Amino acid sequence: MNYYYVKALLYLYPKLSEIECALSRSVEEAAVHSYRYKGDALSAAESLAENIMVRKNVVAVRIAMKEMLAELTEEEREYIAYKYFHRGRGLCTNECPPRQYYRAQESALKKAAGLLVNRGWSESDYFAAFGNFQPFARFYETVKGEEEMRSRRKRADQKSERCSSRSVGGFLPRKTNRAAMTAATHSMQMTTICSAFNPPASFAGSSTGGSTADTEER
Repeated sequence: MNYYYVKALLYLYPKLSEIECALSRSVEEAAVHSYRYKGDALSAAESLAENIMVRKNVVAVRIAMKEMLAELTEEEREYIAYKYFHRGRGLCTNECPPRQYYRAQESALKKAAGLLVNRGWSESDYFAAFGNFQPFARFYETVKGEEEMRSRRKRADQKSERCSSRSVGGFLPRKTNRAAMTAATHSMQMTTICSAFNPPASFAGSSTGGSTADTEER
């Protein structure tokens, strides 16, 4: 199963309310200033309808994400929050070996993906809802590129370790410092991923005014 879209949604989750507000302002501004639209009335109406539909999809996926997180155990939420929301402590302690930690983190991701699918959010649903919405489409591609790069690095590291193992008689001590190295670069990687999405500059409505209160139930 492809988890790129799940990871994209998890990274975006803390921003979804802000995105809703930005879309609402965009729709309102487009409606009020429709006479400025450079095109015929039908095209203007279609553009407005598309923005309204995207906002409805953002609301729907936010609610699905909120329900999904509520179904995870407290420990699973800790793993998710630490990696994708930059919150909590990640439960990585001396009593939890790195391999066990990453297995638990991956298990939480897989459970989250399954719960999202049960709520009607598969990868195809993601693209049906947001495939033409450039901020989300670009964000997906950024996450995908980062994951593919990480996979290539992992394969290169494994190949290097096998070569090193053969050079010292077939034995290579376990590199327990790899988790620490990953944690040290985690912040930089997340900054790279999140920089692909900048809500205020991504919407047709560039107004900075308007209420930030959500119109849907949290």
